[in-house]
Amino acid sequence: MTAATLKPMTALYKRLSHLGLTRSYVRSTLLPSWWNDDVADEESGFAHAAMLVAKHTGLPVERLLAPNGKLELLATAPAKFKKAANVRDEDLALARSLMTQVAQMVASAVASPAPKRLPSADAIRQAILRRGAPWVGLEHLVPFCWSLGIPVVFLAALPTGKGIKKMDGMAALVAGRPVILIARDSKQPSWLLFILAHELGHLAAGHVPVNEVLIDQHVDRGSDDREEKEANSFAIELICGRKVSYVSQRGGRISAASLARSALARAHEQQVDPGHIVLNFAHSMKGAMTPAFALAQAALKILQPKPCGPETIQGAFREGLDWDRLSDDEQEFLSKMTGVRLGG
Repeated sequence: MTAATLKPMTALYKRLSHLGLTRSYVRSTLLPSWWNDDVADEESGFAHAAMLVAKHTGLPVERLLAPNGKLELLATAPAKFKKAANVRDEDLALARSLMTQVAQMVASAVASPAPKRLPSADAIRQAILRRGAPWVGLEHLVPFCWSLGIPVVFLAALPTGKGIKKMDGMAALVAGRPVILIARDSKQPSWLLFILAHELGHLAAGHVPVNEVLIDQHVDRGSDDREEKEANSFAIELICGRKVSYVSQRGGRISAASLARSALARAHEQQVDPGHIVLNFAHSMKGAMTPAFALAQAALKILQPKPCGPETIQGAFREGLDWDRLSDDEQEFLSKMTGVRLGG
């Protein structure tokens, strides 16, 4: 069967596959559960499919409708890229397009007013501690962001495959509404905490112009980029206060259990998330101690045997979004992209 005689949806799936969007992903994530490919045999049905795919990917609908129209992932919002030198902007194009569409949809469904100005890192830290939190953890910072009018989104269903690169996070400013998206594949709250605080730092420092996005392919604490340094500084002050303390090794070998105990003791003394202290240890020992991150991961498992970082973000998202502002198809799309289950 030639391209000219392919059924409409078969031809569309083939064209989308060249962008990294497999038929399985399009069916399971971009199209609603009620969709049947036979609907697209009619011109109006195919137009509806093209409209849904365009809305969820940012692809121009007119190119989707044109049988021979070349499909390219075009920028629906200007972006700043913070990435490794060997990573091209195009390598992040698919994730960027999907996350930008999610950010725009989420921004349209938040009832509370957008903040005119964000508090300082110290002001946020003190406000959280005054509420009775023992430290600034992910479970404290996520709802605080929502209270400021900043939705926090976890991306659970970005496409995977050869040549497709993901990112740690993205900060967006949609018509004046800050939106933070986290895409790091980790269940550990302390990993996600630093990314969230880092993206909040970008927004607070004014690094993200209105209707633009800033993409962090990898949040690097050792980055020399000025804006990355400023976002890192904001995150560290927010989580740790003005002084950053590392758990240091003082002679002999250190076990995961002793690292976890030391971190927990220091967490209560200094009001710093214990998982963050463990990660700070690994960061400070990098190079001096080869298995530092492996040791830190083992210590994190002791501190939190059943980590639930994504679930913390998903729970706040489920409660914070005004779902009634979205159509049924938009609700389903966001549910799939974020891993948030709707209904009872």
